[in-house]
Amino acid sequence: MLYRGEALRRAGRHVEAEGDLRAALDLAVATGLVEEQWKVQYALGQLAQAAGDRAGARQLFERAIAIVESVRADLGAPALRSELLADKRDVYDALIWLRLHDDPVSIADVFGLFEQSRARAWRDRMRPGGEAPTLRAVPDHLPDDTLLLEYRSAHCRSSVP
Repeated sequence: MLYRGEALRRAGRHVEAEGDLRAALDLAVATGLVEEQWKVQYALGQLAQAAGDRAGARQLFERAIAIVESVRADLGAPALRSELLADKRDVYDALIWLRLHDDPVSIADVFGLFEQSRARAWRDRMRPGGEAPTLRAVPDHLPDDTLLLEYRSAHCRSSVP
């Protein structure tokens, strides 16, 4: 159901895709398939975004990320956590893209998403179980004459509403 829904979404058959994806989500929740749950939430978010429902897309992307983060938190070894996030950056990128197009943009929130999505293995080794750095805390660790520049490359569709 998930993969058929995703194929239909990519083919532009959004109504059919949504039906399959919602059925896939019900099955994934009922059977405890966490990997499928975040993938369905992400695909449904892409459908919402394509329909111009930015708030709905944001909520679905946030749910997908919450699922990814809950699984990551339960893993013991940093290498396993890093491996878990390897194929999940797209959902973080989709939410970052939406947040960058908010009016006004919350730079602190976008920075938090950057930190949440990258360098997980390094952060977990330095501060196991620690919170991600916040933008507010960064200046305390930099010399006064230092500029923080965050650069990220992602494949996002800028033409989507």
